[in-house]
Amino acid sequence: MGRTGHGQNLNPDSKPFAEVKFACVEGTFSAAAGQSHGGVSGRTFLALSIGTVARFNASVATLINSGQFQFARLAAPLLLVLRVVLRPLQWMTLLALFSTLGTGCGSFMARRMVQAPNTYPTWLASPARVLLAFNRNLLTNAPVQYADVGPPAARLQYRVVEPADYQLNVIATNWVERGEVRAQFVFRAEAPRTNAWSAAPRGTVVLLHGYGLAEFALVPWAWQLAQVGWRCVLVDLRGHGKSTGKAIYYGLKEARDMSQLLDGLAQQGQLARPVAALGESYGAALALRWRTTDPRVGSVVAIAPYGVLSNAVLNICHDYASLLPQVFIRAGLKQLPAVLGVPGDDLNTTTVLARHPVTALFIAGCEDDVMPPADVRSLCAAALPGSHLIVVSGATHETVPYCFSELLPPVLAWLTASETNRRR
Repeated sequence: MGRTGHGQNLNPDSKPFAEVKFACVEGTFSAAAGQSHGGVSGRTFLALSIGTVARFNASVATLINSGQFQFARLAAPLLLVLRVVLRPLQWMTLLALFSTLGTGCGSFMARRMVQAPNTYPTWLASPARVLLAFNRNLLTNAPVQYADVGPPAARLQYRVVEPADYQLNVIATNWVERGEVRAQFVFRAEAPRTNAWSAAPRGTVVLLHGYGLAEFALVPWAWQLAQVGWRCVLVDLRGHGKSTGKAIYYGLKEARDMSQLLDGLAQQGQLARPVAALGESYGAALALRWRTTDPRVGSVVAIAPYGVLSNAVLNICHDYASLLPQVFIRAGLKQLPAVLGVPGDDLNTTTVLARHPVTALFIAGCEDDVMPPADVRSLCAAALPGSHLIVVSGATHETVPYCFSELLPPVLAWLTASETNRRR
């Protein structure tokens, strides 16, 4: 990645974190449980053993003073030992389980794939590849709200971040740990001050997070866009974060959820036109699908969207769990359409764009092994003329959403174009 933002690097050994620290890990099958915001997402040991597919984990730790930080450092080696000890048991459990399930293993796997990510326990979080740090107190300026959606019934938690000057400063650092590149993004912001757009927003941007994550993953984007006049909506998708819902549907139901969320915003006088959607990974695929079903959504920014769902899942397995036999994952993927009650192609973003092509700004990371640039390029080619593709050099699947120095100018230009077109 090799990028450092303005300001001095934050050294946790020299000063305590007075921030909430989010460890965002995507797609792991190790002996760890993912957590999303509020500590409500993860995996049981049994579900973890059979491989809950495409788990985008986010472990949350509040490190308020140096004593807590030192305790976290001392506890880390113990958790590592536990993971090493439990891993052989994990594979023994997996092999024994599938030897008895026979042909039923595919349905069992598929049901785990649709199980709500926030129904898993939070213990034994896996090591993070990306750390996000920011002052959680600033979110009090965007109070929690709720929207009832469905069917199937769910209650979504969301926040509205109003246009204001947040004086946002980004500090990016990276290092190598046990042979893997880690990255940390520290976002410094101040209490919002009114700006030229506070009374008259330029439009509304709905921010859609990745699988297994929650609204916090896109808080930095909300601040970035709000500073230049956009009202931003942070939402926990169904089955994620603090939203309810027993299952997820890979966009099939979630697109309607988002339209119902817009209905509620309009009723409350909080929907400023034009409307745009910015999503990452799972949320990017949802943004594209939603754009094809709701004419109010006039612009889409899709960061690392998947084209073919099964390919993305298998790529995640290869990247995060290369020892897990892919035959188990393929068995679940084969049964997934039947569990959701749809034709298999309906789960793919390629199919969505083939039926209803739209214009969008596509973004890929040059080093993304989960949603490779070639796959995102194919999606862009399937979109309507006027779509654009940006490939960020050195960016992985985990880091590409936070490459603001490379992404902010073209994203703002794309949103401004949609604003201009609406006024014509």
